[in-house]
Amino acid sequence: MRQIYQRLLIVCCMMLSVAALAQQPGRTITGNVKDEKNQPLPGVSVLIAGTNTGVMTDVNGNYSQSKR
Repeated sequence: MRQIYQRLLIVCCMMLSVAALAQQPGRTITGNVKDEKNQPLPGVSVLIAGTNTGVMTDVNGNYSQSKR
């Protein structure tokens, strides 16, 4: 259960960190989601704060989303 909360915290931090970039149209937002052991997290939903735009991480925990 603790791991779930840690992963949710990591995802929330990622969402907050891209929020400022998401406000500028025409930008591509990229990143990598990892757990507390620095292992990639595949299949994590990453939402751009303040929008309905989202993407899922690939098998290596990477994501990329163009903001229009």
